[in-house]
Amino acid sequence: MAGASIVDIQWRVDVIMSSLNDVDQVAVPIAVVGLKLSSGVVLTYRLRQEDLHQWRFAMAKVLRDLVYLEKKRPPVHTKRTAAHSN
Repeated sequence: MAGASIVDIQWRVDVIMSSLNDVDQVAVPIAVVGLKLSSGVVLTYRLRQEDLHQWRFAMAKVLRDLVYLEKKRPPVHTKRTAAHSN
């Protein structure tokens, strides 16, 4: 799985009925996130709302760090050889 990239993301929200006791039931939303990797592997995550927020927060930090690193990266310079500089 090393080096594989995400080629598709699918998601849905399932609602599961959970009983607190014999009479009361509550609807529990679960986010189901599927990631298809370039290697063909499919990963499926089932996340409660709290877990989804933690996952989203972690991804936001990754994106922030990527933007920071892109800004700090030195520009790419190509050297022209004497044969190409007519």
